[in-house]
Amino acid sequence: MTDRTDRAPAVPRFDGVVNFREMGGLPTSDGGTVRGGRLFRSGHWSQASDDDVAALAAYDLTAIVDFRSDIDRRGDGGPNRIPDGPDYLQLEMVDTGGNGALLRTTLMSGDQALIEERFGGGRAEELAGLFVTDMALDETKQRVFSRFLRVILEADGGPVLWHCSAGKDRAGWAATVLGMALGVPDDALVEHYLASNIHRPVESRLAHYAARGIDAEVVRPFLMVHERFLRDGLAAVDAGWPSRAAYLEQALGLDPADGRELRRLLVE
Repeated sequence: MTDRTDRAPAVPRFDGVVNFREMGGLPTSDGGTVRGGRLFRSGHWSQASDDDVAALAAYDLTAIVDFRSDIDRRGDGGPNRIPDGPDYLQLEMVDTGGNGALLRTTLMSGDQALIEERFGGGRAEELAGLFVTDMALDETKQRVFSRFLRVILEADGGPVLWHCSAGKDRAGWAATVLGMALGVPDDALVEHYLASNIHRPVESRLAHYAARGIDAEVVRPFLMVHERFLRDGLAAVDAGWPSRAAYLEQALGLDPADGRELRRLLVE
């Protein structure tokens, strides 16, 4: 596309949305740079203010991808509050392993003994790390990410926003597979992934649980991202496929021609 700017408006200070940022500026292994103003990620928009909706409209989005389930949406406060215009696609990430439901029901119980039993002693960090590997390897989830990459292609270089609830796990792996397709090196993918710890106010979430009588330190691993989580996901890909290109084609349906088109549209 030639009729859109490569730069988006400055990132606003949203009232009810966390973890909003773009992939523009990330380096690629062939010396290029991901175009600015095209690829955005965030947490959910269920609590967006009127000002938030107006600020998002300025990005002139082509599409918005929502990875949440209906249960997630209810827990987040209802439907998204987003501007008219962009295509809105609900690409639900099914909880095939049941770990998300286990986490949700355990924390909602407010039972400190149960929380400690299930997540104490390092078990929380172990479970949180499995989320990424599961997204990389689970065939049901691969189909969701395959559709996501197709949305990016169909946008023809137009700006796209994708999000889940916190904007760190499902949105984070979506950014990772897209970064793979664009040729972003692992270290840059990890740095982008870890920025969720900056753009999402972890301490306020810890205070929320503490106010309910829950030991905040037990649940901390679920509220943050760690380098090991993404490195393990990438290692699982490398162990299961002869190359990243093979993973993109065989698991996510992105053939070499598709990859070249993505790079033409989104790398400068």
